[in-house]
Amino acid sequence: MRSYNQFTQEDRIILSLLIRRGFKQAEIAREINKSQSAISRELNRNKQNNNIYHAGTARRMYLHRQIKAHYYKKRIESNKWLEEYIVKQLKLYWSPEQISGRLRKNYEIVICHETIYKYIYNRRRDLKRYLRCQKGRYRRRYGTRIREKRREEAKKKRIDKRPIEVEIKERLGDFEGDTIVGKEKNIHILTHVDRRSGILFADKLEHATAQITKE
Repeated sequence: MRSYNQFTQEDRIILSLLIRRGFKQAEIAREINKSQSAISRELNRNKQNNNIYHAGTARRMYLHRQIKAHYYKKRIESNKWLEEYIVKQLKLYWSPEQISGRLRKNYEIVICHETIYKYIYNRRRDLKRYLRCQKGRYRRRYGTRIREKRREEAKKKRIDKRPIEVEIKERLGDFEGDTIVGKEKNIHILTHVDRRSGILFADKLEHATAQITKE
């Protein structure tokens, strides 16, 4: 008696091999103990756009349909493929928002990013370290620290890049600044010297922080 159970991956592999060898559907049905209608249904559902049947592709298409059929449950654990996909992308430092968007765009799977957050905090707290936003602080992505350093360097006014007018001391009003620190490091004096006239302006600072010095 023929079995009408769902196709296993072993069934799909044998089906793919027999098709390549030129077997007819009736012959394949006898070989794998399935009805001819089951063979026809499997081929129609899971063959590729070019009408070629491949066991691996057939399995992915089957899983895709299963996910779409059960997404309304909003339980990530209910589907192994979906759970593995989300965990994999989280470990690549994708945000739940990005994962949710990619699932919708590439797989037509609708799952809210809040559901992914709940999954992390309620089920897989070990994945929290992969979130870029933790305890109100934004986790840096790869390369961000380097880019910020370059931007800060670009803001600095380098001495060797100053205009020629400043270099040859032709005009008044071009100052050079410096900070003098006392022996006990409890006295700080900020000085500005006009490059042309040599006039000195000095201010005593309570604390020689970058912000106070800038002000």
